Amino acid sequence: MVRAARPLPAWAKATLASRHAASRMNVAQRLSEMAAARPDQPAVAAAVGRGRAGEWQWSTLTFAELDRHSDRMAAALRRLGALPGSRLALFVPAGPAFVVCVFALLKAGVMAVLIDPGMGRRHLLRCLAEARIDGLIGVPVAHAMHRLL
Repeated sequence: MVRAARPLPAWAKATLASRHAASRMNVAQRLSEMAAARPDQPAVAAAVGRGRAGEWQWSTLTFAELDRHSDRMAAALRRLGALPGSRLALFVPAGPAFVVCVFALLKAGVMAVLIDPGMGRRHLLRCLAEARIDGLIGVPVAHAMHRLL
């Protein structure tokens, strides 16, 4: 027996509309929403060592700080000539600075080529050659290695 389709209830229509709108949003846009809704809540927390009593010490960024820092970095990238669609290698250790860089690259429309700083010289050179990067964001040693290529 086939039943006639019933119209969706209003709550279901609202849920579907919300999901559809969210599906067109990128993660950088979501960060800006979170910064507006929860500016003082922690967005990133990274252990930076232990205190005298052995307790973990943390470095944190709030949603507002992460949004603001990544906005500034994205603007700086654009001023330096990073174009949407260009490829920039990110050679930064994991932590708050890494997260800021990733969001800045997304906001600038740049493709992030994520590079593990611990991968070793041979793998690094192969990765950079295959990725055909347009530039590099990294710690000083990464810039020195990039100049040698």
